[in-house]
Amino acid sequence: MVFGFFLGAAACMIWGLVYVIPLILSDFSPLFIAFGRYLVFGAFAAAYLAFNRQKVAALTRSDWNIAIQFGLIGNLLFYWVLSEAVVRIGAAMTGIFTACIPLVASLWVLGTEKRDRPIDPKLWVSLAVITAGLVFLNVERVQFVMAQTMEMAASTTSADILFDYTLGVLYALASVVIW
Repeated sequence: MVFGFFLGAAACMIWGLVYVIPLILSDFSPLFIAFGRYLVFGAFAAAYLAFNRQKVAALTRSDWNIAIQFGLIGNLLFYWVLSEAVVRIGAAMTGIFTACIPLVASLWVLGTEKRDRPIDPKLWVSLAVITAGLVFLNVERVQFVMAQTMEMAASTTSADILFDYTLGVLYALASVVIW
């Protein structure tokens, strides 16, 4: 169990790099960074597939098409828009948006799934707790950003900054939708 805990912590630290790498490599285009990530992911996937040839042989052309589509959308497109958001609005604000993904995904499934029975009320309670946690944890940051945005909007010299920030918010929203 301890080993599993450390693996979970390591996975979270590695996931955190999605916010740090665009800041470290800010001289590079977010699209270039996304391509680099996609190539690294592809190299690891190719190595895995090389050692699991029986599983690869069982894949159909349709399986490969779906895998390529998910790879392009999930790795390349998602990470590109996420990197754009990090560069434009910062890692903290982008993190607020991506923290909403489990909530948005749950609500999407609830809205689109056909059910024979009613939704368990415990689900609504857990979604309400998640929403409250997101609000309470991020209200101060959002208020700070809103105050800064209002100051920028009042200044005639910072129209480009405000436009760039708005574009970053749109990129962050797009990352949630793509996910």
